[in-house]
Amino acid sequence: MEIPDYSHLREDLAKALTHNKMLWNDGMRDFCEKNHIPLDTIIKKIETIEDPNLVLRVRRYIDDYTQNIVPRPADIEYRRELIGTIPVEWIKAKNTLELPLILFFHGGGYIFGGLEASWQLPSQLSKIANINILSVNYRHGPEYPYPAALDDAIAVYDYLLHEKALDPNKIVVSGASAGGGLALALLLRLRDEKKLLPVGAALFSPWTDLRLKGASIKTNKDIDPDLTKTDLMMCASLYSGSPRLRKLPYLSPVLGDFSGLPPLLVDAGEKEILLDDSSRLVENAQEVGVEIHFKVWKDMNHVFHSLFAHIPEPNQAFIRVAEFIKGITMY
Repeated sequence: MEIPDYSHLREDLAKALTHNKMLWNDGMRDFCEKNHIPLDTIIKKIETIEDPNLVLRVRRYIDDYTQNIVPRPADIEYRRELIGTIPVEWIKAKNTLELPLILFFHGGGYIFGGLEASWQLPSQLSKIANINILSVNYRHGPEYPYPAALDDAIAVYDYLLHEKALDPNKIVVSGASAGGGLALALLLRLRDEKKLLPVGAALFSPWTDLRLKGASIKTNKDIDPDLTKTDLMMCASLYSGSPRLRKLPYLSPVLGDFSGLPPLLVDAGEKEILLDDSSRLVENAQEVGVEIHFKVWKDMNHVFHSLFAHIPEPNQAFIRVAEFIKGITMY
């Protein structure tokens, strides 16, 4: 399992991605040893997506393995509970107020991720932005295809308003990659159902077009160090099922009408193949008067926010989120 050539990237970013790839390789070896599967067999099946179910097992195992190499920090409080049948985790840096609250949706192409695999980014966001976070372990495809994730997002948001009696003007929805697309789809559905909207949204490299029609899918394919179109096609297929469904705004929210949505903060990496998923959403939102705070981060990759232990930009982005939330919630 060779380490990709990251020599075209900035030195500190290249080191960070090399470190993550080495952990990924360790996780794959561990999976092979525990399941008595030859490493070469796993590598071939992952590269060709010959066996999607095996790819899912491997990727989910490695996600948990790599995230939990690092111990959870002692200065952050974690508390899990069930909202209905949906597992959630409260993530709160010490001395942080209960409100405002970020309702956070993890990334993972709608088929990976979870509370074990996706705790680091929201933990650092809570610490740097000094804000309380509720992370949602929404259901994933292919076991639970569309609209399961969106239904779970609606259910948790409704719980916050009706069971916890929280003021929507103190709730910001947020997400990374697929979670960013899910947060945006949540806004569209809440608006369509004439429900009270949260005060804003912070989206990190949101995946907003499951049809993969953005120009940067092609123009950035040789400089994106993380994503490939093949990987995204697999995720889109396993979550949405029929290609016809990917035209729906609740699956590809870039196609939606953004009229009446609250302020949006959008971050994207200059080198990611999903850059146009952000830029097109920003253009469409601005056309109907939505307040937009958009930044394309120079030299950065997809969801660079997760690399906060290695490069300065993630914490800079989280400070920007804090300023955005302060401006819209007046806390």
